[in-house]
Amino acid sequence: MTVNKELKLLPLIALALICYINNVFSQIDTSRVSIKTGDKHFADRSTEYQKIIGYDETGFYVLRKEFRFVLEHYDNNLNLTKAVYPKLFKGLTTFELEYAILFHGKLYLFTTTQYLKKKVLHVETINKSTLEQNDDRQVFAEFPNFAGNWADMHFMLSEREKKLLVCGQILAFWKRSIVQEMFVLEKDLSVDWHIRKTLFFDHRMPSERKFFIDDTGNVYLLGQTYQVGLFNFQLDQKNQFVIIGYTNKGNDVDKYYIKLTGKFIRELLMESGNDNNLFCAGLYSERARYGVSGAICFTVDNNIKKITGQNFVHLDPEADKNILMPGDESKQILVSHKANYLKVRKNGNFIFTVEQQLNQNYDNFNEILLFCFRPNGTVAWRQTINKKQTYNDLEDDNFCSYALFAPLDENTIEILYNDNAKNYLLKENNKLRTFHPSAKSFLVQVEIDEYGLASIHPVMYRKRKRDPVPLVLEFYDTKTNSVIILNKRHIKYKYSKLSF
Repeated sequence: MTVNKELKLLPLIALALICYINNVFSQIDTSRVSIKTGDKHFADRSTEYQKIIGYDETGFYVLRKEFRFVLEHYDNNLNLTKAVYPKLFKGLTTFELEYAILFHGKLYLFTTTQYLKKKVLHVETINKSTLEQNDDRQVFAEFPNFAGNWADMHFMLSEREKKLLVCGQILAFWKRSIVQEMFVLEKDLSVDWHIRKTLFFDHRMPSERKFFIDDTGNVYLLGQTYQVGLFNFQLDQKNQFVIIGYTNKGNDVDKYYIKLTGKFIRELLMESGNDNNLFCAGLYSERARYGVSGAICFTVDNNIKKITGQNFVHLDPEADKNILMPGDESKQILVSHKANYLKVRKNGNFIFTVEQQLNQNYDNFNEILLFCFRPNGTVAWRQTINKKQTYNDLEDDNFCSYALFAPLDENTIEILYNDNAKNYLLKENNKLRTFHPSAKSFLVQVEIDEYGLASIHPVMYRKRKRDPVPLVLEFYDTKTNSVIILNKRHIKYKYSKLSF
């Protein structure tokens, strides 16, 4: 009889617990950020990606790839207003879509056609009212083949969207050279400067090449040109990177080699400073296998054509136990950390962020390390943000990691990431629970001021497990102190706009 009474009380207990949890969540202040969310939509199952390509006073534009490319417009309420499939053929000639962008108020479509001896780059405009093509396709440039190889196209927009880089390059491995033709464009696609050049290298060509363009039109190319071999690990030089700078409207082309004694450079990021010099930050290690030992930074001075202000930030196992792998002293190193963002601030300092991306079945910590470097390379402050996520960068939709929002002409930064809802409800012995997209979650905002002081606030609550999850890696900076984030769950998706 007693057992039956207890069984009858179970539904009441469960109902009381649900009411308690909802009451606790309702008391969490999520009003620090103004949030607007659009209607829910359903994507085609063949969708490979959808990318925001521009924002204006009417809303924003999206390029989505299904079985075909589709251009979409969303209004200021983040609702879909138009969707058009661009025509990528003319008669028997087909065009390959390379790039779409809203540049100085106009929508442009860049396409290519391959011939036996050349690749032709075309450009045309899009009517923003109808998203239809204006039938003004014209040849922008022709890139001749080199020893039977077609040029690869590269496009990049400057931070304030003042300059657009268009580059066609051919990698001639057998000659250890790169054939490049480069255009830097301004409003109405007028050419700021143009250069065609062949670069030669003594050892090997730069691998993992990265382009960067600043708002004055300077272009930089970064790549690794040397890695120590299996039988010469005793050499002091472990690897070597090169930065090729195209400055003074392409009239000056300089190579800057970066090599450390007894250290491996893991990766480097580039950012233009307020003095128009190039600031670089990255990671280094003192061993050949996985892991990093600290951060490195330096400046490429365009005036004296030298590297200055080189500085190392070594992470000490005793002082940084919370971010290092557990175990004996030989294992006290950073594991699987990746450099993500490098942003300049109004005061001239640089914010460099690194994330742990080690994926395992337990203790899957994905903390964020932040370094604030002064222009001379010294450290102004350091900060660590602890988080746990089921990180998997092999999936098409990665709901983990984080977004760094660095408003122009400000010193503060905002970090956004998904976190387990229980971390803000049940706080037992400071236990940090792991975020998973199948569980209830919060979109968390971390505000960090110019002195490195951080405040963490949940800003958007996902109540139901079947609701779309914010894809923070797919965020778009509108340049108006707001960001647009894609929320997705299987084929369901919607957009949210966060204003700070």
